[in-house]
Amino acid sequence: MTARRIAWLSPYGPRSDIGAFTKCILPHLRGEEGEGLSCDLFVNAHGPTYDSQVPTVDIPAGGAIGELLSQYDAAVFNLGNNVQNHGEIVGALRRMPGIAILHDYSYHHYFANKCFDKSHAPAAYAKLMWDVYGAAGFNMALRSGVVTRDVTFYAPWDGETVVDYPLTQPLAKLSAAVIVHSRFMEEKVAAYFKGPILRLFLPSDQKASPTDEDIARWRAETAAQDRCRFATFGHIGRSKCLDAILIAISQSPLLRARAHLTIAGHPGDKEYVREIEAMTARLGLARQVTFEFSVTTERLLAIKREADVFLNLRYPNTEGASGSLIEMMNAGKPVIAYRSGCYAEAPDDAVLLIARDGGSDAIADAMEALASDPERRIAIGDAARRRVAAQDSAAYAREFRSFVADIAGSLRRRSRLWAPVRDGLAWRLDAVAPEDKLWFEDLTRARRSLAHLERDATALSPEMFLRWPVDDLVSFVARVLLNAPVQGGLMLLLVDLIQRLGRWQFYRLISKVRLYQSLCEQKEFAKEDVAIFGERIVDVAFWEVATRLNPEIFARLLYLCVLERNCAPGEWENWTKRIGAGLLPSLVLLEFLASAEYRQNFPDGAMNDVEAWARRVGAPATDRLDRRARAAWPAETDIHFNDDDPVSEALLGQLWHRRDAQGRWSDGRTGDLRFLLPEEAVNGAVLKARLRVAGTAITGKRRITAMCNRRELSVIAISSDAPATWNIPIPADLYSKEGISLLLMADQEFTPAAHGVSADRRSLGLMLIEARLCVAGGKSDSPPKEGANVLSIGQGRRA
Repeated sequence: MTARRIAWLSPYGPRSDIGAFTKCILPHLRGEEGEGLSCDLFVNAHGPTYDSQVPTVDIPAGGAIGELLSQYDAAVFNLGNNVQNHGEIVGALRRMPGIAILHDYSYHHYFANKCFDKSHAPAAYAKLMWDVYGAAGFNMALRSGVVTRDVTFYAPWDGETVVDYPLTQPLAKLSAAVIVHSRFMEEKVAAYFKGPILRLFLPSDQKASPTDEDIARWRAETAAQDRCRFATFGHIGRSKCLDAILIAISQSPLLRARAHLTIAGHPGDKEYVREIEAMTARLGLARQVTFEFSVTTERLLAIKREADVFLNLRYPNTEGASGSLIEMMNAGKPVIAYRSGCYAEAPDDAVLLIARDGGSDAIADAMEALASDPERRIAIGDAARRRVAAQDSAAYAREFRSFVADIAGSLRRRSRLWAPVRDGLAWRLDAVAPEDKLWFEDLTRARRSLAHLERDATALSPEMFLRWPVDDLVSFVARVLLNAPVQGGLMLLLVDLIQRLGRWQFYRLISKVRLYQSLCEQKEFAKEDVAIFGERIVDVAFWEVATRLNPEIFARLLYLCVLERNCAPGEWENWTKRIGAGLLPSLVLLEFLASAEYRQNFPDGAMNDVEAWARRVGAPATDRLDRRARAAWPAETDIHFNDDDPVSEALLGQLWHRRDAQGRWSDGRTGDLRFLLPEEAVNGAVLKARLRVAGTAITGKRRITAMCNRRELSVIAISSDAPATWNIPIPADLYSKEGISLLLMADQEFTPAAHGVSADRRSLGLMLIEARLCVAGGKSDSPPKEGANVLSIGQGRRA
């Protein structure tokens, strides 16, 4: 019988515990004559590697070995949480399903590294969380702050939430079969993985351990000594709960007097190491605690021989199985651990398990119990060593070989479905067996999610815009893509835009806004960017969104999308300060459109709709901020509204289009005038206004009403488009030091473009051409023009 050929993909050096695991397992895979496995080793190279007894090759960059792996009976992918040690292995698994050995419960660090350190793509991370966990995962990422460019409250991969969102699913679902090393992990994976799962164990002979003679000598010594030596080793990070251990020692007189703790391991989290070193000094534990960083293999073995008790606390617990726990148990010493995750499976007689919610008191009680009872230390240590003795690498390899034989048919079917499909190894959808249908659907979704991390780092693919629920989509666009201030009303606007435009047009709009936002996020516009993207944007919806962006981004965007040029150094800062001081972005947009530079360079009126919108949304705020009239209307003086003189500008409110050759059109049905009455008008006045309307041939007679303080002053009906004169009485009781606000309200508006009259898309109510304020008893030099159809009501009435 020919031995089955397997490809074993793994890190293979001292920088990875999984490399040590592989070194331990490989010699036993061949087994007895005729029943074993012929194995080739494919190494994810990172740093020095061990010598190998089997054919060995480095995995090429990009995991591009699918064609080669397809020649084996099985490909085995050892998956850990470190990108450097496992990146190429995951790349190969993405192309060809095989047997995945899941060494960790959480792979969140792996994906965080890809999204934040490699791609700098928080949006891609947010999308991945939604793909895997739906709204719950996305909102967790949002709450943490890591995807919004605001304050980061916590890193999901280092906090408690990692237990609920481990991101194991995308990798497991790439696999044809899965191997785990604990019942805890098996139950988690079985909840979503639709394929064969084998639960094995971590081999006890992976790391060097004290000999039987060493343990016998320790038993005699520990039974006779008064002091107790505690030890913990491994990667030093916040999840090791060393701070809780230090507090437990400091609060216990017994432990202060009789205990010593050795903390050994690689100081990976340097900030946390500094914290616990300072904490040790602050608590006065310098005599009780010793730090040994980056110890050699020989020194670690010596620590195992010297220790009386091991501490192995983990929170959050993100391990699929604990290699350090097996290592400590195999040393024949008692271990104190939290009763959680994979640790909870340890027999009560072999490990002293405590509840984390007991806090430092529970730790102190457990340490005191073992420190004061040598016989119990020996009994637990003996039980631990017996428990793991049979779980060695030879036993592991036997069960592994049996599993490969049992699932041979499933592996053949599933390993054919490799991606991308290539000539000579093509497969069709009908090649998916009926029993693999649900598994294949998960495989496809997992491949697509991981492809998006690389090909769509900005997370602007249309898929989410078409599929996501509106609430999630709006939060994603506002908080993640646009990073807009939450108080700016953007979310309500986005909901409205989705309803108005539909999802596809909404996607196109946000893509355009995000493009220009990304350009404005650069320190300065590149010349080629200005040449390509410098254009006036006439879409009102674009500006509805843009005015709610970060003020600096919006100010820079105005130069590119209104003036079609780069901004000189310092130009945009002034506008940012003015917006920060309370000036509405829509009014800033109006100032750009009314600037001499814009009028001289762009007289075509292409942005009239944008200007009309900006005036409309800016008017209420201007009304609130400027309730007092700004200027007195000069008595017995003609005011011409086709001029840009300061007097006419001061009298006009906000509800007007830019001036035309004849005068000013109201923006919509209503125009407003704000002015103080001169002292001569204390007894009343008459405002003689010359005005016109447009489109009467289509709309018929137009009726215009003059209102002040909800009081109707006068009405005029105009039957033609010719100019008319209207005498509006200003009664004496309206005289006020605060001035008056006069509204001229047409009963209809007219849009020339809507009726095919011209290309003018503005909403036109009435045009104010000129006006004169005549005071009571004064003389008017401007009698009404002949031919006007005028209806004047002398005395106003209450509305």
